[in-house]
Amino acid sequence: MKKLLFAALAMSALSTQVNAQTRMTLHEEFTGENCGPCAATNPDFWTLCNSGTNPSKLIHIAYMAPIPSSGWFYLRSKVVNDARRSYYAVTSAPSGKYDGGIAAGSGHPASFTQANIDTRAAVAAPFIMTVSATRDASYDSVDVTVNIASVTPVTGSQTLHVAMIQTWNFPTPPGSNGETHFENVVQEMYPSASGTALPTISSTHTVTLRGKVPNFVDKGAQPRIVAWIQDVATKEVHQAGQSAPLPGVPLDAAATDVTMTSNIICAANGTTTIPHTVTIKNSGTTTLTSATIYTRMGTTGAWTSTPWTGSLATGATATVPMTASGTVAGAGYYTVYDSVAAPNGAADQSNGNNVWGRQFFIENNTPLALPYTTSFETSEQGKYYMTDANADGRRWGVYVSGT
Repeated sequence: MKKLLFAALAMSALSTQVNAQTRMTLHEEFTGENCGPCAATNPDFWTLCNSGTNPSKLIHIAYMAPIPSSGWFYLRSKVVNDARRSYYAVTSAPSGKYDGGIAAGSGHPASFTQANIDTRAAVAAPFIMTVSATRDASYDSVDVTVNIASVTPVTGSQTLHVAMIQTWNFPTPPGSNGETHFENVVQEMYPSASGTALPTISSTHTVTLRGKVPNFVDKGAQPRIVAWIQDVATKEVHQAGQSAPLPGVPLDAAATDVTMTSNIICAANGTTTIPHTVTIKNSGTTTLTSATIYTRMGTTGAWTSTPWTGSLATGATATVPMTASGTVAGAGYYTVYDSVAAPNGAADQSNGNNVWGRQFFIENNTPLALPYTTSFETSEQGKYYMTDANADGRRWGVYVSGT
C-alpha cells in the first residue's frame, strides 16, 4: 500500500511539474488608426486569437503605430508605442511579433494561423508565472504583483515587462481607416517600456510594482495587466501572463457620443450657437443620480455648464440636449466639445472618458453667385473644403465658400 501511495504521489508531482510548464504565448501587434490594411486585417486576426481554447494559449496586445501617419490615439501613448516599435525595428503596419519574433507567425497578422499558436504553445516554458493587480485607495494607481518560479534553467539576461491594456470602442472612428473597435491596446508600461531586469531565478522570485494609471484610461472598461519575461539578447518571450480585469470605480460619469442634427451648419461670422445632444453613461458601480455637463465650441473660451439629474444604473445611458456658443470666423471646420463631471456631486474617479467632441462644417451664409469659375490660383486658397455631410466617412463632396 505504501509503495502504491508513493508511486501515486510521484506521478502527481510529475504531472504538476509538466502542467506548470504550460506556455502562455504573447502576440504583440503593431497597428494604427490611420492604417487601411490594419482595418482589413484586424477583425479576422482578433477572431482567431479569441476563438476556441486560444485564450488559454495566447495573449494578444496592440501598440498604435504612426503608420502611415500619426493620430491622437497613437500620440497619447507615444512614448510606449515608439519604444516597442524601436525595440523590434518595426517599419510597417500591420505587423506582429510572436513571442518576441522568434516563433513562426511573426510578421503580417493576416498570415498568423492556428498552427502557429498550437506549435508554440506546445513548447514547455522554463518559468511559471502568476500576475495580479489591484487599485490603490485613490483609484489613480495600480499595484502589480508578479510571482515567478523557475522550472528549467535559462541562460542569459531576462527582463520582466509589465503593461496595462484596454479594449476601446468608439461611436465614430478616431482615425481615417474607419475602425471603431481596438482590442487590448497598450496604455502604459511599468515602470517603463524598458522593463525590470530579473536576477537569475533558481527557485521563486516576486516582483511588485506601483504605477500611475494614465488619465485617459477608462477605468470602467475593465483594463488589465499583462506581463511577460523576455530574453535581452534574443528577444524570445519565455512566458506571459495576465491579471483579472481591474474592477470598476464607484463614481464614473462618461460622455460617450455627441450628435449633431446636421454636420453642415449655415452661420454668419461672429457669435453663433450650436444645438446638439450628448450621450452620458454611468460607468461607475454606483447608481448615477446627478452630474454637471460642460460644453463649448472649439478649444478656447469658457465652458458653459448644465446640471443633469436622473437615475442611471451601471452601464445605462441618457441623451441630453445641449447648446454651445462660439465665434465663427468664416467657413470651415469647427468642433463642439462636451464634458461630464461631478457624478453625484463628488469628484469623478475616472477622467479618461469624460470628454467627447464632434467636428462639423460651417458654411458662410454670404451667397456665392453661380455659375462659379476659377483658375485655381493663389487667390482661391481657403475657399474649397471637403465635406462629409452624412458623417459616414465614405461619401464626400466639395464645398466652395462664399466671399
